[in-house]
Amino acid sequence: MTRRPPPRPGPHRSWLGRIPDLQRTPAEPLRALRYRPLLDGQAVIQLPEHFCLVTATEGLTIHLTPHGEFLQLYVSELSTTRCVVREAQGRTGNFYYLIQGVRKGQENYSVVRTKQVPTLPPRQQAATPNPNSH
Repeated sequence: MTRRPPPRPGPHRSWLGRIPDLQRTPAEPLRALRYRPLLDGQAVIQLPEHFCLVTATEGLTIHLTPHGEFLQLYVSELSTTRCVVREAQGRTGNFYYLIQGVRKGQENYSVVRTKQVPTLPPRQQAATPNPNSH
């Protein structure tokens, strides 16, 4: 059995999901909640605690994809703890979502950087041949 490599460190965190029709309750494992994802045109997505702990509040994005039928989805609230999705006509339906944010402490991370050229000590510089001299 092959193991998946650990996630690569980087500045972005993601939460991907589909709102299920059946959700177990953490406090009472023998009970479950059954609901429609968009009920009367609204769905509230509670994000897991670990997402809030590692994600900055600025720079959050969400992508919504209706599933099974056309829906006019939009986000009325987005934070590191929850998201409220609405449907323009107040319809009920299913959708997938992807929430992304910047890792706390990495808000100013830049992919493009100035290349660092190592400098040789003065003795080695003199001994190194010049490729432009013939």
